[in-house]
Amino acid sequence: MSTLNNKSLYKPLETLTIKINGESVPALSSYFVQPRPSVAFSTPPRPNRNGQFVMGVKDSWLHNMETYKSNLEWLLGLSHHEFWSQIVYGSDTWDSVISFLQEGYPFYSIDHLPDDEHITLVYSQIYYLVFNVFKRAMTRKESEVNFIGKKYGSLLYNYTIISVPMMIDICAMYGHRFHDELTEMIASVFMAQPLYAKDLESSIQTIKTAFSLVQEKFTGQPIVAGEITKLSDAPRVAKLLSVSELQDVVFYILDIAASLATFVDVFEAAALVLHSHKFEIYIASLYEHAIPSAVQQIQACSDNNETIYLYFTLMFKMNNARFFFIKLFRLCVQASLNSMFSKSQEVPDSQAYFDVVTECLGCPIFMRDYHAKYPIDHDLDAIASNCPEFDNIKYNFLLESLTACLNKPTKSGDSSHKIASNSKPNNTDSSSASQGEAPPKASVPVGTSGDTDGIFSKIFEVRDCLPHLGDGFIFKCLEHYNMSPSVVINAILEDTLPENLKKLDHELPYIPPEEEHTPIGRIYNSEEYDEMCHDLSLKYTAHEGKKRRHEGDLMDLLNDKSFYKECESRFAQLGIIESLDDVYDDEYDDTYDDGEPPVPEVEEPDRKFVLPRVLQQARRKDEKYESGSELSSAEEENPESNQQRSLNFCENPEDVRERYQQKRLATMKRPPPPPSRRDVVGNPKGQGQDKEVLRNRQQKTVHKNANRKKAAAFKKSKGLF
Repeated sequence: MSTLNNKSLYKPLETLTIKINGESVPALSSYFVQPRPSVAFSTPPRPNRNGQFVMGVKDSWLHNMETYKSNLEWLLGLSHHEFWSQIVYGSDTWDSVISFLQEGYPFYSIDHLPDDEHITLVYSQIYYLVFNVFKRAMTRKESEVNFIGKKYGSLLYNYTIISVPMMIDICAMYGHRFHDELTEMIASVFMAQPLYAKDLESSIQTIKTAFSLVQEKFTGQPIVAGEITKLSDAPRVAKLLSVSELQDVVFYILDIAASLATFVDVFEAAALVLHSHKFEIYIASLYEHAIPSAVQQIQACSDNNETIYLYFTLMFKMNNARFFFIKLFRLCVQASLNSMFSKSQEVPDSQAYFDVVTECLGCPIFMRDYHAKYPIDHDLDAIASNCPEFDNIKYNFLLESLTACLNKPTKSGDSSHKIASNSKPNNTDSSSASQGEAPPKASVPVGTSGDTDGIFSKIFEVRDCLPHLGDGFIFKCLEHYNMSPSVVINAILEDTLPENLKKLDHELPYIPPEEEHTPIGRIYNSEEYDEMCHDLSLKYTAHEGKKRRHEGDLMDLLNDKSFYKECESRFAQLGIIESLDDVYDDEYDDTYDDGEPPVPEVEEPDRKFVLPRVLQQARRKDEKYESGSELSSAEEENPESNQQRSLNFCENPEDVRERYQQKRLATMKRPPPPPSRRDVVGNPKGQGQDKEVLRNRQQKTVHKNANRKKAAAFKKSKGLF
């Protein structure tokens, strides 16, 4: 059994020696490597649609994972020098550990873990064991005795125990649960080895390439930042992807967005590195061009019965990716603002912020979503307050451009006034304006008619990001979070809703409250109201609130036949009926059974006879010929033809038909297509119908009802009922 040399108890691991059989052996050497069965982590099996696993697959996975778990427990139980000797010189030990980062489920895709009690239990145990292994490997000093000296950074870097991509994967796997601990672990690694900072710089180009490949997958054009793109080179038509390709790309987009956002959130220094490379432009470009195309193709999945199950999954993943892209952009911009306002800079430089935001204004879709979550005018106000010597012209230009991009007004007047107040500190009137506070808006109680449009706009804003949720559920969440859509989206995506909202049906519909009708007396003044009541002969009194009719009032209204007397005089003038009382009879009337009903002759008033216009023209022609014009020899010989020509104001129908037939044959290029037969029968019941069959049925119903209306109108015009 090995014993530690008492003289080297407080030496670092790289200089520590251990006596074995009277010989000194370095504490960090391959001598302490122990052979173990190498088992890598594998993705848990998934059940089929019936909820059953393939025979033997689940048991085989559980058996292998028990071996994998025992290896992790054994590794954590080793002493300090044995642990480091095993992970440095063990051939497959560390590869087995990091296999969990490659095959495990990050926090944004943990919903893919099979809903099985045994699998969930084993997975959670492995989850925590792997984190403890990484925590031990990324800890320089475990105790006063066990620690590593100056070679700690070289040990991690040279033996590829920790790398920048690996740290990003660790944040994606554990960042949401162990945020503070990961912050200390990653900061210690970067502090121990400066080469990691250079690797982060070089890895940004790889990330940019990944962004360009994703955008090119949809648009056919890569991301070109800082260069002018010709209109002819701009993408016009989105590339259509197959269902499998679309699924892979959506998961890839979510993986990039969530991993980077979590890594930058854990390690804030990475945000400054990304900002120095203007990485925000790549985020905005990918968001602007790739995500709308991806959403459009995801929505196409809902039109196919075979891919409808993918619609909600892919749409939820894409909305999560949108959230993380906006968060990543904000983290990069916020880091630049913090460095701008830090005490280390005597004169804050706001030029980098203006350059990034100005270039991103070419992506209006992204800017609208980002501005809804993090208002840009608030950042401009902060810059104006902390940077008294910045360019006001650029400030106003950026604010006006933002207004045009968002297509809605901003507080440009307040901002310009605030700039003036900063330039004139002695002006006492500008004290309130320098605070940048907007006047309070008039509050409208929730549920009133004046607030209905605002409620629906907030519901649509949340549903645009989370389309699988019902309007009623969104409204309940908005009520809980003071009608703030951004807070609701954040709470749903991070799963921080209170229990009373989680228990609600997520597809709950929204039922608007009953509108309170404004009394008529409130709309008009007293004089206008009295005049309106006199003109319309109103017989009821206006009152506040909603009026409910009782059954007796309704029956009295239906039995009221006083309007007959009002119509009697008008019908009498037309001569249609003499008295409504004489015509009305409850018994069956067989007057019209034998034939057409007799229509009484109406005595028309004396009217002046007016000759038709055509006959007037013929008469004028005759008068013209009789007044002095001489007839030609042919007309003198055939006066009957002349008279027929002058009176022939109506052409022979046969001649008209023949002329139109010749014209139609001359212009006709091909015979008309045969009438198409519309299929209204379709498939048997229960097998679903095509859209064309449903459309044909609807057209048949419309035409059928139209024909019935025409027949009813014809009978009514004849007085048959």
